[in-house]
Amino acid sequence: DDDVLGRVDAARALGKKGDKSAIAALGKAGREDGFWGVQAECAEALAKIRTLAALAALSAGVKVKHPKARRAVARALGEWRSEQAARTLKLLARRDASYFVEAEAAKGLGKTRQKSAWSELAKSARKKGWQETVRCGALAGMAELDPAKAPRVRQYFKAESVHYFNHGDTGLRQGKTLLTGASHIPTPT
Repeated sequence: DDDVLGRVDAARALGKKGDKSAIAALGKAGREDGFWGVQAECAEALAKIRTLAALAALSAGVKVKHPKARRAVARALGEWRSEQAARTLKLLARRDASYFVEAEAAKGLGKTRQKSAWSELAKSARKKGWQETVRCGALAGMAELDPAKAPRVRQYFKAESVHYFNHGDTGLRQGKTLLTGASHIPTPT
C-alpha cells in the first residue's frame, strides 16, 4: 500500500488479530517498511501480542536503520519480563548511533525486571552525552527495576518554557532571582 496511514492502520489491525500470520507480517513490515512510523507501529503492535513468536519478531527489529524505529523497538521490548528481551536490550543500551535509542533501551531493560540488568544500567548511568540523555534513561530503568535501590535524583532548576519569550520578551528578574511565576501570562507582546 502506498498510503502510510493505511499501513499504520493495517499494523494496528494485525496487532489485534495476533495470530501467526499477523506476527509474520508485522515482523516483516517492522524490518522492511520504508517509513519509520510504520516500523514503530509494528513494534507497538508486536508488544501487545505478547507471545514468544512476537518477541522473536520484535528482537529482529533492532537492526532497522531509522533511530526512531529502533527506539520504538526498544520501548516495545521493555514490555516483556524475560531474559531474552533483557539480552536484546543490553546490546542496544551498550552501543547505538542514537543516544535516544540507548536511553530507551536502558529504561526498557529496567522494565524487564531481570536481576542481571542492574550492572548494565549502572554502566549506562556513567555514560556522558548530549543532555545526559542516556544517563536519564538508565536512572529511569533503575527506578523501574528496583525503586528501593534506585538513586534519588535532586532537581536543581525549574524549567521555564521558552515559547513565552520567542518575541523578544524576557523573564522578569531581580538579580539572580527569576520573578516570573504562576501569574505570568504566556502571551507575546
